[in-house]
Amino acid sequence: MVSIDSLTMSFGAYVAVQDVDLSVSDGEFLAIVGPTVCGKSTILNAIAGLLKAASGIVSIDGQPVRGIQNDIDYLFQDALLPWKTAIRTWSSVLCSRVSALPNVASGR
Repeated sequence: MVSIDSLTMSFGAYVAVQDVDLSVSDGEFLAIVGPTVCGKSTILNAIAGLLKAASGIVSIDGQPVRGIQNDIDYLFQDALLPWKTAIRTWSSVLCSRVSALPNVASGR
């Protein structure tokens, strides 16, 4: 289980993310989606132990993250599926599982 409690990440005076709470149980899938420079990568880097939190706690299986986690991996969409946009990537997943969503693939 990954747990984030009141995570704040800052770079100098710039606050990248503030007071983030998140819990992901074993077997769950998480996608962090948002506009450029909203803190997605910063949160992932905190979970992986690549960045230290200004405040708050990141823990994995109840143990606080204190440095690089060698068993944590994540991929950005462009590295995984460089030919797809976000809407095409997720619409194909959704449409393959839920046939009641025919308009998702067309972006409507």
